[in-house]
Amino acid sequence: GKYVATRQIQFVSKGKPGSALVIRNNLGRIVLRPSKDGKCDVRGIVRARAKTSDEALAKVEQMGMTVNSSDERYYVKPITRDSGGMMGGSRDGMMGGYGGEWNDLSVDLFVTVPEGIEPDLQINVGRVELYDFDGKIKAVTHLGDIKAVNTAGDLELFTKTGSIEFTAPKDLSAKFDIRTGMGSIKTDLPLEIDQPDMFCKSAQGMVGTGEGNIRLTTNMGNIKLKWHSQPSDSSAH
Repeated sequence: GKYVATRQIQFVSKGKPGSALVIRNNLGRIVLRPSKDGKCDVRGIVRARAKTSDEALAKVEQMGMTVNSSDERYYVKPITRDSGGMMGGSRDGMMGGYGGEWNDLSVDLFVTVPEGIEPDLQINVGRVELYDFDGKIKAVTHLGDIKAVNTAGDLELFTKTGSIEFTAPKDLSAKFDIRTGMGSIKTDLPLEIDQPDMFCKSAQGMVGTGEGNIRLTTNMGNIKLKWHSQPSDSSAH
């Protein structure tokens, strides 16, 4: 059996309404909730597996956080300290490769943002989870699911391979554009589902007065929409 070690890394900053919070992660989760203290708070739980406890501890100590802050945007990305080229290139690019220094390493990011901040989230392999958020947000996974609970506003959720589950607040007002390249669409919301060919499915429609714009897209995976009927579950543990 392998040994597991964990370590916490954290970034806290005051949030300015209208600014972007850009988060990039390689492997793990990104969990987003609204802030209660008016600050952007990114807490990362690093997990490492190794054949010995000393090796596992050494691995978690390799992990740090790149942070670039300005009035217009906050940029956060977990990196290994000896990652070399992984720190180079475009700040918006995904981290290169799934192996190398990231072998047996993962990071779960628990994020809280104040009202008016615009999250821009990407993860290579893993999940994005959004709870009780109202605003403008973009979330992308290359391989993994996206879950949005009691969430509204201008949302753009995209996964290359994975499913999307959207739980709408009872007072939702939004226009919907939903597409899957290969998968099913199931909805309890009043949307019209269309199937232009044997693989692709799409759904459009409006709920309420259509104040927000919600776009849900997966190249390969299922999309499920339902109404919010109970408090959101707590996943930050």
